[in-house]
Amino acid sequence: MTTAQSQAARTTALPASRPDGSPERAPQGQHPTPDWGINLRISAAGFAARRITHSADALTRARSLTRHTLNTWGLGAYSDDALIITGELISNAIRHALPQNPHNDRAWLGLINHPKHLLIAVTDPAPHPPGIASPALLAETGRGLRIVETLADSWGWTPPTRTGKTVWAVIRTWPHRPCPSV
Repeated sequence: MTTAQSQAARTTALPASRPDGSPERAPQGQHPTPDWGINLRISAAGFAARRITHSADALTRARSLTRHTLNTWGLGAYSDDALIITGELISNAIRHALPQNPHNDRAWLGLINHPKHLLIAVTDPAPHPPGIASPALLAETGRGLRIVETLADSWGWTPPTRTGKTVWAVIRTWPHRPCPSV
């Protein structure tokens, strides 16, 4: 993905099922529905979510949900990339968003199975966009979003508000990738 494509991906909204591709919006004066499945008109069979808190097992639980859900949906062939993307997005929320928001100490992981792609989304309470770092050569952190950018077919975030943002990544699942033999 080129820098221009990456910039364009970051400025687009969370993919939606509306014909024009625009996200569902709550009527003026109302808060958006917290259920992404309803907002995106996805059935429960194609939607999974889990609340993430600042805890020692948060990353393990997020990866477990992702692995189990993809296997249930018959998308086990996409697990490796999806687990890495999930780990990076959740790690960013835990490291950067949750500690800065003691009154709102939870994030949400959502997985959506559209007919031709898998959407991985993490909503966190930070009212600022994610930043792509340029870490030093031997730095141990700072490469997460570059990894997401490499593995995902597209990624971005919703415009931050005072209540937070959603960072998302899409993995194309059609044509279907065969599951590697073990």
